Amino acid sequence: MSELTSLIDLYDHEFLGIEQVATALNASVGTRRNVESFRKEAVERFEELGLVVDVKGWYTDTPGLYAFDIEIVDRCERLRHGFDHDQQRHEVQTAMLGIDTPGALGPNGLVLSPAKSVSMHSTKK
Repeated sequence: MSELTSLIDLYDHEFLGIEQVATALNASVGTRRNVESFRKEAVERFEELGLVVDVKGWYTDTPGLYAFDIEIVDRCERLRHGFDHDQQRHEVQTAMLGIDTPGALGPNGLVLSPAKSVSMHSTKK
């Protein structure tokens, strides 16, 4: 997988699931796979998290080698109720991602230790 982006706001618990899915999908790097089966697997794995994705495959200069961009575009119908800021506040306050370890922020609010990487960024503007 080359790039993973999101067009929607994500909850902390979704980042944890996305990280697991990305790890599973990246496990097939360097192996022979049917391009369509990889695309379907990505769509199904994200669907299990309640997320709708658009998977784009790209040819590379190397024959038989493809690059994939995955974009999170929406939540599944059963979860589509708008972004719940109260839920996000709760997840941040309970340190669901484990990035607010003691001493991580200095007295000026500057980050003293790097946060965990989840290998994705949001393109929402």
